Amino acid sequence: MNKPFALIVEGDPILGKIFEKTIADAGFDTALDTSGNQYISMLYTRHPVLVILDLNLPDNLGEQILIHLRNLYPVWALPLALVTADSFQASDLREQGETVLLKPIIPAQLLEIAYQIQETLKGSL
Repeated sequence: MNKPFALIVEGDPILGKIFEKTIADAGFDTALDTSGNQYISMLYTRHPVLVILDLNLPDNLGEQILIHLRNLYPVWALPLALVTADSFQASDLREQGETVLLKPIIPAQLLEIAYQIQETLKGSL
């Protein structure tokens, strides 16, 4: 059985590796994009069931990626866990129905999201 795939776009390579290891430990295959420039090719490799997206990438790239992903996938079709250190941005995004993680993030927060996704996937089989 194939593992579910999670795409992680995180500008801080150290945090990205922590996110990647945590999600992999929850039973996912993962791919990490630390620049925001590789996610498109990663989307064509495998369809993710979860994207963890750092919104604070340089040049507002995180927000551009969010818009692009939402144009490709409706909210119900692809869970996005949006990562930000900006509490105002987090509040605005929560009002839009997005899952928002406010930095600093602890692995337990990521595990909770990963396990929720797995339960949803089990229910759809």
